[in-house]
Amino acid sequence: MRPTTEREPDDARRLIPAHGGYRGLKSYQTAEIAYDATVAFCDRFISQRSRTHDQMVQAARSGKQNVAEGSMAPAHPRRPSSS
Repeated sequence: MRPTTEREPDDARRLIPAHGGYRGLKSYQTAEIAYDATVAFCDRFISQRSRTHDQMVQAARSGKQNVAEGSMAPAHPRRPSSS
């Protein structure tokens, strides 16, 4: 058992934030900027009926979603038990 005088760092000071705090992550913020820029670019230069437009927007959306889902995963994944 750990001594009670030892304190865990505050969520704001942790290197890896608690699960689910993805909106504050620089990687999520960067992915969000990339998504917004991709949508603006596609809307301006690529026909909205184009498959390319859809693919580019979906890829940018996936980047944001991957960061969000990754932040929900445990920090240390379990190793499969060997039987």
